[in-house]
Amino acid sequence: MGSERELPKLMNKPLWRQSTWGNIIVVVLIMLMTAALNLGSLASVASATF
Repeated sequence: MGSERELPKLMNKPLWRQSTWGNIIVVVLIMLMTAALNLGSLASVASATF
């Protein structure tokens, strides 16, 4: 697929083409879910991310 410059159908979604917004959305969702669980996990994820 790489030599033919073809992408899987999943990768043709508009969200994946805008990688900056896709990454921001994923990070925000992870932070929200972690904050909903507990603040200790949030601190661990935040320090590992940055």
